Amino acid sequence: MTASVIERFRELVVDESDPFYFDHPLDHVPGMLLFSGLLELAGRADGLRAGGRRPARVVAGLDFTRFCELDRGTTLSCRPVPGRNRAWTV
Repeated sequence: MTASVIERFRELVVDESDPFYFDHPLDHVPGMLLFSGLLELAGRADGLRAGGRRPARVVAGLDFTRFCELDRGTTLSCRPVPGRNRAWTV
């Protein structure tokens, strides 16, 4: 990895007392909580890469290929897409 590549990792904070994400009993991490965490992570990394400028809009496409269990840690990651300005793989 070169110095120009910013790759970020973060543990997802899961607060099961948050009524927005946990309005009913669940045995897995809600997809919206994952999406929210990924947006925050990519936004921070993008801000570092773009000198603090925030994007005017966000376009996202997600595929959830498996569940994230509540009793296991969930690590989020993002890295820039080569050749695409302000695009991230999460």
